[in-house]
Amino acid sequence: MRIHHVRLGSGPTLVLVHGLGGSLVNWEPVLELVAEERDVIAVDMPGFGGSDPLPAGSEHTPVAMGTAITAHLTALGIERPHLAGNSLGAWVAFEMAADGNAASVCAISPAGLWAKPLGPRSIDTRARGKRFRPFVLAALRTRRGRRALLRSTVARPEALSADEAVRWVSHGWTRPPTRRRT
Repeated sequence: MRIHHVRLGSGPTLVLVHGLGGSLVNWEPVLELVAEERDVIAVDMPGFGGSDPLPAGSEHTPVAMGTAITAHLTALGIERPHLAGNSLGAWVAFEMAADGNAASVCAISPAGLWAKPLGPRSIDTRARGKRFRPFVLAALRTRRGRRALLRSTVARPEALSADEAVRWVSHGWTRPPTRRRT
């Protein structure tokens, strides 16, 4: 299974794990800054960005995604790195740490800390996302659209160019499980 990553800098290793619907592109605004003091590795979680999904029949749980990321890091010769994760990425980082695979965790707005499990969803978000994708991409080409669509996840969405906003959003859409790299 291929995990896509970007690696910069030198020093103690820090692995960056994006949130749900994102990709390592979400870390681009801070990569070079962090790389001044760290060996920084930004990963695309399994099924996101440029990474392969987990094997057929596997559930994309935070534990399973953390296990896949740990295996990838081990193949790179990295054991027990520092981790920083946002939302779902923070949950994945917590699971990696619970398995003894992290020196420390910085959790930004972590998911998974609710008292009761989330119930099933009545909306098919994948089908809805596919249907609205052309409209979302068109809206991101306008300053007003960027502000409306990204204000809950980006501090100043209007500061992103149209191309940056499209890349930010479209890179996080998961690839269909049937599409595999060879």
